Amino acid sequence: MNDFSALQFGQSSRDQQVYQHIWADGDDRPPSPLFVEMIELAMKHAPDLAVADLGSGAGRHAKWAAQKSCCVDAIEYDETALARQAAYAERCGTPPKPM
Repeated sequence: MNDFSALQFGQSSRDQQVYQHIWADGDDRPPSPLFVEMIELAMKHAPDLAVADLGSGAGRHAKWAAQKSCCVDAIEYDETALARQAAYAERCGTPPKPM
């Protein structure tokens, strides 16, 4: 397997170390400015916007979009990240729905 495949699928040990470090305390970074700009622009034209956060990690973009009343599908393969997202959704009173 080449390095790109390992990175793409998060299979290298370094990737796992980085992900576990980020997810150990959750990811409280703000969403990227470009994401915010795109969603806010889209919401002007589609107030009932549905957002798909692919490779959602700890869910910083999904959380922000949900707080803006978007319907969000957060897609992630890592069980640690999914558990953190599910716990956050439960605390907010919106239990996650498996896809």
